Amino acid sequence: MKTDIRSRYTKEVIGKAFLKLLDKKEPERITVSDICREARISRPTFYFHYQDIYALLDEILDGVIAEARLEQMVQLTMREPDAVYQSVLHIIEVIEKNFRLYRECFLEQGSENRLSLKVTEALNNTLIRQWTEDGLLPENVDKEYFTGFMQSGFNALIRRWSDKGEARESASELAKLTEKFLLHGLLGVIREG
Repeated sequence: MKTDIRSRYTKEVIGKAFLKLLDKKEPERITVSDICREARISRPTFYFHYQDIYALLDEILDGVIAEARLEQMVQLTMREPDAVYQSVLHIIEVIEKNFRLYRECFLEQGSENRLSLKVTEALNNTLIRQWTEDGLLPENVDKEYFTGFMQSGFNALIRRWSDKGEARESASELAKLTEKFLLHGLLGVIREG
């Protein structure tokens, strides 16, 4: 029992050290030595818990994805605007809380990165599959294009939102805009004004 608590604590310290270093460096420039110095642990301690930095990053990203509860999106349909809004708002709040990680590992790294692939897999295994089964997304629609389009559009909104700095809208206002795009598409938003 004590070993589990100690192990969780050490992993937490390592994760916090990595996130602190992320304020100063890009993820690919952070070394195990940097993390050990920041966390005040030995290299063997780091390697006892993680094979390499990518294993640490995967665990951190898995935690963020779990916190975003993407698997619960399977229950959404486009016929329930409030459920869509609440889910999008929750995801935006998780992004806001983990923003430096999201920015470095998603927005700055382009579409083919670890977080993007994990999110794509989560969406394809939940929301896209469910929409297809419910007949909301026709079988003949290429799921990779559809998922890529959704992710790129959402990332563009998040990027624009983050670039506004202090002048940006609240998470609630951004969730409302995202809901409009999801439920009504570009033409629907234009018509609504």
